[in-house]
Amino acid sequence: MEKQSFLNFRKKFLPIGLFTLVICVICSCLDGVNLYFVRRYADNKRVENITGIPFPEFRIVDYRKGPVCFNGDFSDTLKLEMKEPMKDFAIQRLDSIIRTDTSTIPEWSMFGDKYRFYKTWTKGNAPKGENNDEDMTFQLLMEKNSRFVTIIFGYW
Repeated sequence: MEKQSFLNFRKKFLPIGLFTLVICVICSCLDGVNLYFVRRYADNKRVENITGIPFPEFRIVDYRKGPVCFNGDFSDTLKLEMKEPMKDFAIQRLDSIIRTDTSTIPEWSMFGDKYRFYKTWTKGNAPKGENNDEDMTFQLLMEKNSRFVTIIFGYW
């Protein structure tokens, strides 16, 4: 009698246990994707390639995981602290880029002492060093003479 009740218990709860295991694996993989991007954008050379301006070394101060949509789209935020504020030549180059950009949707913009870089890419037009098969959004916010930068990135 004991053996039969154990078999009934196993038949009843085994599918629930397997389903729970599959959900845990999927959730951990999604977190792994986000951590991949955190490490990916924690490289000043990669940020230089995307933005087109020299970027000093920095460290991650904070990471905020944003919501994930049903199709996998997400938007996460990195707060960075540069080892030193942007050099004058980089700021001058940035100001020059903003002044001379005649495109209808400029990547760099400025309001007062605040700079904003915004770029989206889809299959085939990724910046140098980025994956051409991704649909990504990348936004960088910084203030002149500040060591702190915010990067907002994700799939769209």
